[in-house]
Amino acid sequence: MRSVVSSGGVPAGDRFDWYADIIARAVMPAALSSERPADFRGEAAVLDLGQLRVSKFALSRLRSRRTPALIRRGDPEQ
Repeated sequence: MRSVVSSGGVPAGDRFDWYADIIARAVMPAALSSERPADFRGEAAVLDLGQLRVSKFALSRLRSRRTPALIRRGDPEQ
């Protein structure tokens, strides 16, 4: 199953927070930040192949950080 989400339909002031929430819930917990959140645009596509999930991202510049706590939250066995 393939899913695609885009910030295009979200009000400009809410796009970055919306995208960060989508990524944290659907892909992996991460601490995202942007120098220009008001200008943010993003799209994510996820292809679920059973035990394998493939993700593709097209987005404005941002910074992503995965702390040990975020990694454990996303994959407690690792």
